[in-house]
Amino acid sequence: MELGRPSRRDYLTLRQELAVIRPALRGWGGRSVQLLLGGRGSAGSDDEAGALPALDRALSPSPGRGSVAVAAKQVERLIGLIRRTEHELLVRPLEPAVAAQALSDGAYELGTMLMEADELAAEEPDAVLADWRGMLAGIEEGAQVLARLKTGTAAAAVETAQRALVAASDPLEDALAVIGQSQQLKGRADLVAMTARLGVAARLFAQSLGVRPTL
Repeated sequence: MELGRPSRRDYLTLRQELAVIRPALRGWGGRSVQLLLGGRGSAGSDDEAGALPALDRALSPSPGRGSVAVAAKQVERLIGLIRRTEHELLVRPLEPAVAAQALSDGAYELGTMLMEADELAAEEPDAVLADWRGMLAGIEEGAQVLARLKTGTAAAAVETAQRALVAASDPLEDALAVIGQSQQLKGRADLVAMTARLGVAARLFAQSLGVRPTL
């Protein structure tokens, strides 16, 4: 994403990509993460809040909310924080156990989002949907990466647990694929229940790797 006011498509792509890694970054806990993503109770001035929530507000079409100047400033801030986070990850890499815990955390967070109980939710329904899709993709992609780390006799158990995780994820992925805005989602209560089953599958997958995730 270039400096200046991003296109809506670029912004939604960015949100989705950050949602993919959000639970892992929070579990890793680098100094730049809260500045990048925002944190619970971080509402305040744009300079005090996370760069992503501040950019979301600046891009809002609601009267009195959006600002081209503020959006450009937050894009510059966001890019700087992403680069800083990348550097911190080189110095202190993400441990597999933290990544495995993030799968369970992601399933819980997705359920919270679907219940509209996420205080850091985006303002517009297309951005909310981007977060949902990214969070779900991060669970599947994270499991794929972690499964490749396990070899030998344990690999078969990991593969079985991974298949179960994908099976729990697929109905959610199908439901999100056919809508263009979060407001179009139907059967939300059933989908929240699916995130609970996904969380169980994620924890069993983590256990197959030798990790005991917490709730």
